[in-house]
Amino acid sequence: MATIYDFKALRNNGQELDFAEFKGKVLMIVNTASKCGFTPQYKGLEALYQKYIAQFCEINVGVTFPLMNFTKFLISRDGSRIQRVAPVATPESLDEKVAPLLAE
Repeated sequence: MATIYDFKALRNNGQELDFAEFKGKVLMIVNTASKCGFTPQYKGLEALYQKYIAQFCEINVGVTFPLMNFTKFLISRDGSRIQRVAPVATPESLDEKVAPLLAE
């Protein structure tokens, strides 16, 4: 059975991202956009990201998470459990979903 680690994607800068780089880590993949009605979620995403992540990569729009439509995907450390969260769900509402995955 394939896991997230078997897939690759293109970053917003055109470089390939190999999800295998994140093996053993809890992931939240958010399909972001730079000019849409969900952009107010950037602030909440940044807060959630900074709460749980110690290393940052600065992106040119004032956030430290990599840019991608605001559909969110939570993925367990082993890559087997994936939960899709709709664009309308605020980042603040995800805190209770992220913490248990990190505790595993």
